[in-house]
Amino acid sequence: MTPSDTPGAPGAPEEDLRARLRAAARAYRASLAPEERARRSCVIAAHAAALPEFVAARSVMVYLDRPPEVETRPLWERARAAGKRLAAPRVEPDGGRMRPYWLAFDARGEPVTVTGTFSIREPDPSVSEEAPPEALDLILVPGLAFDPRGHRLGYGKGYYDRFLSAYPPGRRPATVALAFSGQVFERVPAHPWDVPVDWLVTEEGAVDCRGVRSRRR
Repeated sequence: MTPSDTPGAPGAPEEDLRARLRAAARAYRASLAPEERARRSCVIAAHAAALPEFVAARSVMVYLDRPPEVETRPLWERARAAGKRLAAPRVEPDGGRMRPYWLAFDARGEPVTVTGTFSIREPDPSVSEEAPPEALDLILVPGLAFDPRGHRLGYGKGYYDRFLSAYPPGRRPATVALAFSGQVFERVPAHPWDVPVDWLVTEEGAVDCRGVRSRRR
């Protein structure tokens, strides 16, 4: 979707615009056939794996996707093959908190998971240890809609923003969002408490959102 396709008339209320962007992003993802989604996910993984922060990372927190999200498996398989340690989040629905746990793998190379909050796969706490947030070097951040400045619309619960905001200044790991090109819009309205990502990676390449933010101030 091109910038001119951004839903919402000029001056539309921010919440209305957020709803329109979420709906447009959902519709775009749903329009992709599973085979096309898998193909694009592999291309996105190749772009993300070339990022200097990914190459240098010793540990990566991934999210375990569910259709029709970008498939994260091609990227976490690359990370694992490179000897990086992998973590994934567990969500506490009542406390509104998210905690990273190191992923354990079975003999087939599959992550050992359980079905957690919102039917999302999470590390099985019976075999996985909690990972200290300060041990993470890079974090994959999910979302529905994004803009080149790194602002994102997630699923409305705020787990990642709260998790990322808890890091001391200057100590936050690198953050990377994976998206299909049709999930990217000219502008995504942001709340003051939203935490933008450092990199936005689509099948068309990687955008250094920090540079875009500095140029648009």
